[in-house]
Amino acid sequence: MQEYDIKRQLKGSLSSESIRQMLQEEFGQVSEKDGHLVVSYGALERLECWLSDKKRVCVITVSRGGVSDSDAAETIAKYNRFLLRVTGYSSKERRKKAMKAE
Repeated sequence: MQEYDIKRQLKGSLSSESIRQMLQEEFGQVSEKDGHLVVSYGALERLECWLSDKKRVCVITVSRGGVSDSDAAETIAKYNRFLLRVTGYSSKERRKKAMKAE
């Protein structure tokens, strides 16, 4: 499981429903299981996402093997776009924050 910080200006407007909408725009159909939003797309067998106390976005991903390089690249691009929209941080900024936390 990964936990991502959310930029201060986005925290107030972020909700489960807004995350659902962003997931749907990037990946298509979204289902809900035990309060977590779940999608399956391309190289992702499962992506599970939820808000923890509105201070962090939690994500669990399960990869699907045997996909083409182009499908994997497209899936990674969509995943990074989704996280940018939800957290307000680019992949480079998220990596830098994760390095500081270690």
